[in-house]
Amino acid sequence: MPISTGALENSLSSLYDYSSNFKVSIDLVQRLAHQLKLETFVDKLGYTVDAAHQTPGGGKTQRLTIAGTSILIDIDFVDDNDIVNVSLSLANHTSSSSSISEVKNPNSHIKSSTQDANGVTNLLIDPAKNPVSFFQQGTSGSASIAEEILLSNLRSKKLNSFPVNLKYLAGMDKLSSSSVDVFSFLERVALLLYTISSVQSTNDPRDWLLSEGYITSTGKIRINDDNKQQLGVFSDYWQDNRYINHENGDKTNLVGKNYNMLLKIVSSHRESKLDYFEENRTKVWDLHSPQGGYKPYRFDFDVTSNPDFLPGNNLSIELVLNHPVYLPVYLLEYLGLLDYKKKKTGTIVDEMFETLNTGDEIVNKVILESNSEISFKIAHNFTSNNVAPIKSVVINQLTDLAILIPNFRNFLVLANIYRSLCDVKSQSEILPGGIKSPSNSIEKELTEEAKKKLKESLKLPDDVTDEELLSLNAISENATFSTIQPINREAETDLDSFFKNTPEEPAISVEEQNAEKEEYFQLSLDDIDSASPYYDLQMSLQAQSRLGDIWVKFKIANGVIVAAQDDSAMEVDSDDIKTRFIRALNLTEDVIKSIKYAYM
Repeated sequence: MPISTGALENSLSSLYDYSSNFKVSIDLVQRLAHQLKLETFVDKLGYTVDAAHQTPGGGKTQRLTIAGTSILIDIDFVDDNDIVNVSLSLANHTSSSSSISEVKNPNSHIKSSTQDANGVTNLLIDPAKNPVSFFQQGTSGSASIAEEILLSNLRSKKLNSFPVNLKYLAGMDKLSSSSVDVFSFLERVALLLYTISSVQSTNDPRDWLLSEGYITSTGKIRINDDNKQQLGVFSDYWQDNRYINHENGDKTNLVGKNYNMLLKIVSSHRESKLDYFEENRTKVWDLHSPQGGYKPYRFDFDVTSNPDFLPGNNLSIELVLNHPVYLPVYLLEYLGLLDYKKKKTGTIVDEMFETLNTGDEIVNKVILESNSEISFKIAHNFTSNNVAPIKSVVINQLTDLAILIPNFRNFLVLANIYRSLCDVKSQSEILPGGIKSPSNSIEKELTEEAKKKLKESLKLPDDVTDEELLSLNAISENATFSTIQPINREAETDLDSFFKNTPEEPAISVEEQNAEKEEYFQLSLDDIDSASPYYDLQMSLQAQSRLGDIWVKFKIANGVIVAAQDDSAMEVDSDDIKTRFIRALNLTEDVIKSIKYAYM
């Protein structure tokens, strides 16, 4: 039996955790560098370290140097396993004297701002004042954040993220040449996206969704991930349960996942080579304004402040997601983004979308009230059912981010809503197939006497078939649920009472009628509005339960759940309940909890 990829990865992970062969050593780091085609050299006559690190042998260091085309890493060992210093040098780069947190004016890199006749705000950016540099000064004051991360990697018992970081540096080093500085290229991309994010943010603490990057067009841009001890340019664009986590205020104990993407530089496989910055000079970014609405911007760089920079037009930008996001393939194809990778996670989310991709519906049962199950159905009613777990995608232009990131947010919220209904705590497995329309009808065999009485009552001709009589019986018994009015209202009288020649029973209350109905609800993704700025997901919830009939249309726009605009015909009371439901759904992303909050 072949071994699955997941089982192999788990086995390798266990081997790494428990084996002594992966402890930090000069030999192991050298082997890793050679695997990445980097040169190494060991100088055994290093400097004498301070008294805290001196050894009986004299306290001399050994320096392992790792070199490539544009990178130089020096690692100082006191002994084979004790690292005291790491220094990183990049061609044409010098250490920055300040970090983002220390920049008093976060927009000091914006050299000028003008508005043209079309109302477009044109911002000129000065790369010489880049607040997002690989060499931002770290907390120690003497080393950069990148050097602090590498040192932290190597001071652990295992290599941890050091192989990932060295591979990242080696990959950019391989793409660099005398005419292309990939590190400067990536820093300039980061600066542009950082500027876009800062334009949309405010200093008002109430606008934390903006400052955290959860509703901005590019997310929150940063270089190097302190938490994961990983180098690179990252965009933090979403967080599960963002409102709950914000109120909690505990960054170390978050509910749900954080979502970010690594901006990775790769070789372009396209025949027509890409020049992101040349393309960007003519592109207009429609950015969400903190004051509401959208404002058009155009961004360019002051090339006179950094004349040595030569952008490489043979480079592509790949967005590598830390967690796969399900996205319609046709959307990527519509945007011309054909170079993407998929990766399943082996979770219930995979099962859900695999079922929906086949054209089937998700059918399940959940508990709405204690000891009371209710059937539900999830359906995709839009034209394309090919929704795939996207792990990475190569973009053609920087403005693609402003389309992709809102779509990522929308489908993450959608997946969370689906998961709330299909969690393992539900009472049955996810199964293909639809829920039948609510019906209490049971086909009955009518006696000859019953047929005769029915024909006389409805003044029907003698040649009416038995099938037609059964249909009339079904209409009569299902009049409560049918949207079609019965042909003859006299036929609404209960047939059993009619056959028994008994008086019609008194009318029952609405509550009693609701209790007798077959309970169900249906959640539908009706359409993806490609004409909207955020490619809104048009949703509807239809339910019939003891709580009453529920009909709510809403949309997910840039990860935010809001009421659809075509619900104006609803009554005021219904609107209030609908508002409560949408508010709860936006907070919890849980349909059952939201129904209970709004309707119980």
